[in-house]
Amino acid sequence: MDPSFSDYCRSYSRFLALLIYSYFIYYLNFDTTTNHISHMKEFQIIKNGSGKSFDYSQDHVFVKLSSHDTNGELCVVEDVLKPGFYLARHHHKIMTEVFYIIDGGFEITFDDNIINAGRGDTITIQPMVWHTVKSELGAKLLTIFKNGRFDAYLEKMDALTPDDFKDEALMTSIAEDNDIFYE
Repeated sequence: MDPSFSDYCRSYSRFLALLIYSYFIYYLNFDTTTNHISHMKEFQIIKNGSGKSFDYSQDHVFVKLSSHDTNGELCVVEDVLKPGFYLARHHHKIMTEVFYIIDGGFEITFDDNIINAGRGDTITIQPMVWHTVKSELGAKLLTIFKNGRFDAYLEKMDALTPDDFKDEALMTSIAEDNDIFYE
């Protein structure tokens, strides 16, 4: 074999190996929501009463761990459900939700099963399980979203105008883009 061809093959093999390595490093750390490489921290602390805040008519959400920091694997929020909170029947195709109730309580309906959950209770909802949530008196909970970018959904909702909220097609699109599917 010609030595120059052999050198070319070795160089090309090294180039391919470097390209494949770079691809995996890049895409294992690529955040498709922000279109940048995410650099997860070794540790993070969000103090009581802090975190990115989203205050809506029915609840007040504080993001404690952003999905941007975990490549979409986890999102953790503190959610203060205001009295009269109601979330219509919906499900998620890939997201698992874990609710830990810090204070107060809520009622969650799975088809014909109604569960009243209160302080200290934990409820886990797997993907594809239809559920409705309501809280007459309000509640404070810690919610963990596995494979969910709930904070990205809140960011999109926060950027909407009052007229946008009237556009059912837009609202459905945003919800479904964020793995929330209503009846």
